[in-house]
Amino acid sequence: MLTNKSLKLKLIGALFAVVSLSYAMGETSPMESVPTGITCKVIDNTGTAHVLQNCNCDGRTYISVKRGSLSYFVDLGSVKSIDVRAFKTNEVLAYLKTTANPEGSLVSISKDTICYGMGSFGNAKFYVKNIKDFYIVKP
Repeated sequence: MLTNKSLKLKLIGALFAVVSLSYAMGETSPMESVPTGITCKVIDNTGTAHVLQNCNCDGRTYISVKRGSLSYFVDLGSVKSIDVRAFKTNEVLAYLKTTANPEGSLVSISKDTICYGMGSFGNAKFYVKNIKDFYIVKP
């Protein structure tokens, strides 16, 4: 027979297990917080502009792009703009301009790349597949 004390301990243990499992399976925070010092302006697919502080993609200060058969890791601080041009099955075709390549080049970016930043409403999260344009705002 269970006593009140043993029943309480079992309930607390079960509650702890459920909370731990939920924490392990879901997102641990609303954004990947990385103090990058990079400010970006994002135009989403509805045409709404968002200015975000401490921009990063997948928790990193660079974005992974592909040009031809090579992969490049482009420092966000060197990005002038990313203009989304077309959508494919698993990637987004975008025109990337950087300080080293101001004329720009057509690159592909995984459509599931997640970028983060801090905006006027709080922490922001967006997928590359949901934006039209991405600009780095120079101080």
